Amino acid sequence: MLLLEKFLNKNVVLIIYIVVFCRTNAVNGDNDEFYHGKFPENFVWGAATASQRTKYLGCVYTQKGIGHVVNDETGDVACDSYHKYEEDVKLLKNLKVNHYRFSISWSRILPKGTLEVINKNGVVYYNNLINALMKEGITPIVTLYHWDLPQALQEGRMAQQFYQRSLRGVCAVKFWITLNEPYVVSYHGHEIGAMAPGIKGNGDKIYIAAHTLIKSHANAYRIYEREFKNKQNGIIGITLNVHWQVAKNPFSPADVKAADTATQFQYGWFAHPVFINGSSDFIGINFYTSGSTWLKVTPTAIRKMIKWTKDYLGPNVPIYITENGVSDRNGTLQDSHRIYYYNLYINEVLKAIRLGGCDVRGYMAWSLMDNFEWARGYSERFGLHYVDFNDPKRPRTPKKSVDFYSKLISNNGFVHNKSNGVLSQGLDKHHIVFLVLVILVNSVIMFSF
Repeated sequence: MLLLEKFLNKNVVLIIYIVVFCRTNAVNGDNDEFYHGKFPENFVWGAATASQRTKYLGCVYTQKGIGHVVNDETGDVACDSYHKYEEDVKLLKNLKVNHYRFSISWSRILPKGTLEVINKNGVVYYNNLINALMKEGITPIVTLYHWDLPQALQEGRMAQQFYQRSLRGVCAVKFWITLNEPYVVSYHGHEIGAMAPGIKGNGDKIYIAAHTLIKSHANAYRIYEREFKNKQNGIIGITLNVHWQVAKNPFSPADVKAADTATQFQYGWFAHPVFINGSSDFIGINFYTSGSTWLKVTPTAIRKMIKWTKDYLGPNVPIYITENGVSDRNGTLQDSHRIYYYNLYINEVLKAIRLGGCDVRGYMAWSLMDNFEWARGYSERFGLHYVDFNDPKRPRTPKKSVDFYSKLISNNGFVHNKSNGVLSQGLDKHHIVFLVLVILVNSVIMFSF
């Protein structure tokens, strides 16, 4: 009895913690409880990539010798999806996704940015990719601008024909995204110079860039609305990136307001003019709080951001998670960390739908495969598939997370079945193991004296 009493006294804090943590999860719907259920019928399951990061394509900003990229790497070949698109479609089919998000490279279709020169091989490539996807029952989601601007336009020769040409050239597509992360283009590209085109401003160019991007989105939307929407019965929207901002003191009105202001500056800045003028059929959200130095793992944040979007834009605006994922630096095929990440984040999306009444219609994992991660080159890997960038053939190898994601899609959610790879309890297994180990270590120390 004395030993037992000594053990309990020694570990009382940890034991109370476990009891409280488990009790907190006992009420269905708590932030930390794992929610079992299914997504709505016709939910969009997808994987995402972007042209400059996967296809054979040169880039002025990331060319060798400039020093913008880790190890002086370039995206000139990247994953070589230009030549391997048929293999990539097979990867998607095996993954069981029903949608694939990719971007059209403006430079590949119109090298000079205008109709002066049309690269027919580029048009053929995208038509072939789209036809291959549709043949396998995979719906293409096409992003018109994912940061690769023709150099001729960057140097000042403006044009308006790209949207018309793209929309007409691949008319089988019925799901469009105009811009990807205009905040990043404005702030990182035209203020601090950390991303292409690498311009450093003085608090001026960021606003000029943002204003131009908002107008370009509106222009593209109106073109589609006027010329294609009724014929295609399609949709077109915009994708914005955002981090969930937390008040330093949640009980301080000033801190709460500061957190909201930060969200407005990153997210509302673009969402407000777009949706107040009715120039988007949906909102795409790129959401990262994961393993890189610039990100943290906070699964509940994605649900809070979805709720904020619903409250701010209104309950009738459809939401798609157009990018979400976690990186590593070793490219391991046994990527249990990625499974853990997707398991919790996607479960929070399900909670947003079932418990929060949010109109989330789709989720796209970033990324289908390891790719060229801009300034980090090939040193950072987000892919569900490993790509050997040292091999000229760029072979793809499925990681462990492929099996998890494909089963999740097949089940259309989280079911009480250990074989589907999901956690069946609210308390994280790693958390329990850690706490038990601490108790054991404490016990060993205690009994050795």
